[in-house]
Amino acid sequence: MCDELTAQDNELYLTDAAVSRRRFATIAGAAGLVAMLPSPAGAVAVKGRDVTIRTPDGTCDAYFVAPTTGRHPAVLVWPDIMGLRPAFRQMADRLAQSGYAVLTVNQFYRSVKAPFLGAGESFDQPEVRARIMPWREKLTQAATRAERNPQEKERLREAFAAARLPAEIEVYPGTMHGWCPPDSRVYNAAQADRAWTRLLALLSTSLQA
Repeated sequence: MCDELTAQDNELYLTDAAVSRRRFATIAGAAGLVAMLPSPAGAVAVKGRDVTIRTPDGTCDAYFVAPTTGRHPAVLVWPDIMGLRPAFRQMADRLAQSGYAVLTVNQFYRSVKAPFLGAGESFDQPEVRARIMPWREKLTQAATRAERNPQEKERLREAFAAARLPAEIEVYPGTMHGWCPPDSRVYNAAQADRAWTRLLALLSTSLQA
């Protein structure tokens, strides 16, 4: 969930005197890192294109990317609150390089086409939030959210156990809300790569070509 509490937490984090020079450089340069995501080992050639999907509620704009040859398991990517944008296209490309056919949707297609954020805009801004329909479900947690509501992860763990479904539920230390996309102000490269490794492990055991 991205809301006023998220914005307050991130602002405090970014202005905290305890933030090291190295960490500040990472934060300040996060927007530029969108074009610097590492390619996976054994990356295959991929090709992406914009696509449209007809739905009962209108036409959804999306981005599709896949290896240039062969058949591959399909992955649907649901972007964060700031929607389909260059950072998520780069993330889709990186996933496709590992051998997946990836469709990244604009989940706000009913009200706005992507990209809907202009230069310098953020979902922290009330006028931006007013333009789109917010999506408020998220299963992964940044450390700040976990600290504020420590019981949430236990409830989730209990729900999966009751349903007899496997689940990996983990809090990533030192992270703020929005720490995975490379254009985020609180992007955490080390923890994002760790999460990426866990994602590839999950996909490799759950999907088959």
